[in-house]
Amino acid sequence: MINHDNGFLKKYPCRKPTIEEKMQYVKWRGILEAAESVQGIPFLSKTNMPDAVAAYRHFMEGSGTTRDVKFERYFRDDPSGRHTFRTICMEVRDAAYKFYMSNYNGLDASFNFTSRVKKAKNESNLDVLSNTRIYPHPVTENWTKTLGVFSFWVECRVDVSCIDKIPHFQLELSIHVEDMYNFNPYQVDIATGIKDEENGVFEITGLARQYLNVGIAKGVLKWKGRPMFASAPYPKSNLGS
Repeated sequence: MINHDNGFLKKYPCRKPTIEEKMQYVKWRGILEAAESVQGIPFLSKTNMPDAVAAYRHFMEGSGTTRDVKFERYFRDDPSGRHTFRTICMEVRDAAYKFYMSNYNGLDASFNFTSRVKKAKNESNLDVLSNTRIYPHPVTENWTKTLGVFSFWVECRVDVSCIDKIPHFQLELSIHVEDMYNFNPYQVDIATGIKDEENGVFEITGLARQYLNVGIAKGVLKWKGRPMFASAPYPKSNLGS
């Protein structure tokens, strides 16, 4: 079971909004609509944040319902996402190979396994091009505003054919991601420096509601024999767009 943070609701009791807070909510709805109106327009700032504005709208609409996110885009478009995906591929290949060699060496085989739950870490100075086996916080403004320190786990299906004593692997992986979308006391927006309390008050007054982002990204890895070292190129996957 994943224990998600509870944002401002952990620190402050729920209450009715004041007139000033209702006016503040209207202001932020206007900011949201302005941001939505410029998405995709070239040569303007803040125009490449489709996931961020969609996530914020779901928060502001106040339903609190779980929202499905296309996390394939995060693993494709964000440098930290690409690093995380490469790291996951490296780890599941290693795990599949070791399990096969320990239990089925020289035989055809099929098996499944699931990783433990892991978290993306907020490392602002991380070199995401390194081969360090960690999972960095998003880098692009689009995804830092969409995801927090998210949790994920990986489910794998592995099929192995042993041809001329060399195992040929096909691994289907499903990366499950969860993140509670909310605002937190004493924190600020990474890009703008705006305090979270500007929006956190909407959580405790019911004008907006925190909610759970969930999603699954899938891919297929194929290789033969022992996996390459971490510094070597990773096998191509069919990670969706």
